[in-house]
Amino acid sequence: MSCQNCCKGGHGKLLLGLLAGAVLGVLYAPQTGKKTREELKKKAELLSDQLADMVEEGFPSVKEKIKDAAYKFEDSAKEAKKRVKRGKRVIEKKFREGKKLVKNAQKDIEKNTEDIREKVEDITEEVKNRIARKQGADV
Repeated sequence: MSCQNCCKGGHGKLLLGLLAGAVLGVLYAPQTGKKTREELKKKAELLSDQLADMVEEGFPSVKEKIKDAAYKFEDSAKEAKKRVKRGKRVIEKKFREGKKLVKNAQKDIEKNTEDIREKVEDITEEVKNRIARKQGADV
């Protein structure tokens, strides 16, 4: 947990205030150096314990936030996977439909080509017959 996160909740400022007050109180108290050092040591241990408690209290909430984020990511990944599968099915369906359309168009072209070929043969035969009749009439 960063100091910035501690300070957002007000705990960090409280600890800093306690520490400053303790240091100033001990330094200005009329005691011996040894006694002052013992007081400072006790206050530092107390503040250290309080800080450890704050970190322990904050850690589960951080852990929960990480867990929540992981679940949200997992849900998003599952949703994305579903969408990709749906998209794949749509693309495959459209591809099959397109393939069928191309096959039908090829059949239509082949049929139309055969119809045109027959008509050209009929017209050619009719032209030959007309030419033959015309030549027979001219003779």
